[in-house]
Amino acid sequence: MGNEKKGKKGTIIAILVIIGAGIALVIALVNILMLQGEYRHVQEINESAVAAITETQQEGDKEFKYNHEEALKINKDAKGMYRNDATGTLLPVVQRLKDDEYYLHLGFDGEYSRGGTLFISGDIERGLDANHVIIYGHHMNDGSMLTRNNDYKDADFYRQGTNDTFYIYTPNVLREYRIFAVYNSDPSGPVYTINMNEEELKVYAGECKQRSIYDTGVDVSKAGQIVTLSSCEATDYNYRLVVQGVLVKETPY
Repeated sequence: MGNEKKGKKGTIIAILVIIGAGIALVIALVNILMLQGEYRHVQEINESAVAAITETQQEGDKEFKYNHEEALKINKDAKGMYRNDATGTLLPVVQRLKDDEYYLHLGFDGEYSRGGTLFISGDIERGLDANHVIIYGHHMNDGSMLTRNNDYKDADFYRQGTNDTFYIYTPNVLREYRIFAVYNSDPSGPVYTINMNEEELKVYAGECKQRSIYDTGVDVSKAGQIVTLSSCEATDYNYRLVVQGVLVKETPY
């Protein structure tokens, strides 16, 4: 009788363990599906935003026109657009003065988005016209937003073709930047220095170039404007991956 009771008890425990494992599996699957749904939502928001604020000259044409007026109709905080052909990134850029939390999980359309929106530091009063512009963006596990900036940790990737270049569309001009430094930084490190005068910016540029994990060979001695792209470091979210470019060309629309 005792052994029979023990057997029934063991069977019940085994059944409960199986049920528990099944419930855990269902919860895990639901979480995965929800996460995938959020990633799709991020992509849809960004694709919709880009489609609304750009105009291609002809179908299939790689070049296009950025329409700032249309961007402002969607979001009054719109400042421009970031483009990197090497990473396949084309995203609107916003700024909320004195508030670096607002767009962390808010899409360009003003609705919740896990990926948020690329945003300029709220402490930079001149926005894209400042001599040091800091643009923040998430590292996403699906490869969206600024995730593929991690490719720049590979010097061979940097040196392929025009991979050393990214662009910023402002309301009036297209600016071309040459990447001169790639490195990891503490979230409050000296890389986030702003409001520098012309000479301080040149010194700053030289110091940043020295921090780069490889020598890009880019001359920053006459730097007039620097754009810093900052995202979480893929292997340690306590650090930031920094990709910095110096302005080399400006083309009016």
